Amino acid sequence: VCDGIAYLDDRNWATGPQIVVADDQPRDVALVRAALLARATASNRTLALRKDIALARETSLVRHAGDAPVIVETENVGASPLADALCRHAARGARTVLILGDWRNHPYAERAAIERLKRAGVEVLETGTNEKLALAGNRAWIGSANATGPYDARTAGQFEWGAVTRVKALVNAVAAALRRDGAPASVVRSSVRRR
Repeated sequence: VCDGIAYLDDRNWATGPQIVVADDQPRDVALVRAALLARATASNRTLALRKDIALARETSLVRHAGDAPVIVETENVGASPLADALCRHAARGARTVLILGDWRNHPYAERAAIERLKRAGVEVLETGTNEKLALAGNRAWIGSANATGPYDARTAGQFEWGAVTRVKALVNAVAAALRRDGAPASVVRSSVRRR
């Protein structure tokens, strides 16, 4: 937090383009400031600062996408409510894309989760830059939490952030980042057009 603005990002020592959210909403800034001082409440209406709550909001975005295409980018994925929501979305025949890095180098449990997603019809791309993003229609999720799970007491309360937004500039930034990281342009256009 600097000069009344909370700066939120998800990548460590990243090179190249990335999304950094500059949030000047007083309630969000107060929440981040409290977290930095180890006095965090879990969330407010717009911003979550615990992994389980951040991922629950991303999962809700996917669950409520209807037939809109859904694109999710994450560094790691596992058996989780978010993976279940992606499987259900794809099983309904809705275009569902998951962007990862080279997942074949990931642990066995993660590879098994990815194979399950692929069998459900999720298109898995290995073109990501490890951002944590999701897009469904006119809403986007931005955060720092990887789509891993299942959640336990150790990781559920982990300090991570996540927010669902309809702010056009942020939705457009997420769409541009997803295109840059390999999401098919037609899928991004189709999703964003549903505004």
